[in-house]
Amino acid sequence: MNKKKYLVVLTDIVDSRKITNRQAFRRALNRAILRVNRMYIHAFIAPIKIQKGIDELAMVIKPQYQNTVYTIMNELNNTVAPVTMRYAIVRGKIDTGFTQHDVSKMDGDAFHKAAAGIALLKENELTIYIKTDNTYFDTHFQAQANLLQILKNTWTIKQRKIYTLYKQLNNQYKVAQKMNVSQQTISKVLHSIQAKQVLQVEQSFEYWLTICNKQ
Repeated sequence: MNKKKYLVVLTDIVDSRKITNRQAFRRALNRAILRVNRMYIHAFIAPIKIQKGIDELAMVIKPQYQNTVYTIMNELNNTVAPVTMRYAIVRGKIDTGFTQHDVSKMDGDAFHKAAAGIALLKENELTIYIKTDNTYFDTHFQAQANLLQILKNTWTIKQRKIYTLYKQLNNQYKVAQKMNVSQQTISKVLHSIQAKQVLQVEQSFEYWLTICNKQ
């Protein structure tokens, strides 16, 4: 039995039955999965894989790359928006299938706890559940991350794109060039979605995920 702890992430599409063009959605989701798996190949024990139709995804992340989980979530969220995804993130043990690097063949306590986390999210109508070895961190991360997702779910596709570009480029003029609009327009959008404050919160998430991993 493998005694090392890894980060198991299970995801679930909210109201997936309401997706009208499931084929188009699946193509977009597959492209996002391929892109994220390539970008973070170094971070995965088992890369992202669709588990059931388009409803569920799963992945396993190496413990030293725990800080990538929020970025991966953002990549997926930006692809499926305005559709919403739930995430159950559990740090724990994997008992079987570990050496195959295929999440569909893995099992263990972390998977069982993550599945229970998805059930809790459905019951409480929230989107992020986390359970690591740090209860204090889990409580605060979960509360803030859920509030932030509620805010982001009010954004339009255009607002999400502008925020994502600004986060990448850190320059309003470059974002304006990419979007083919004026810098003033970008500034107004960023102000309207409280981009500065959101960015600070998201940066703190990545920092604390790193610190929590070292404790």
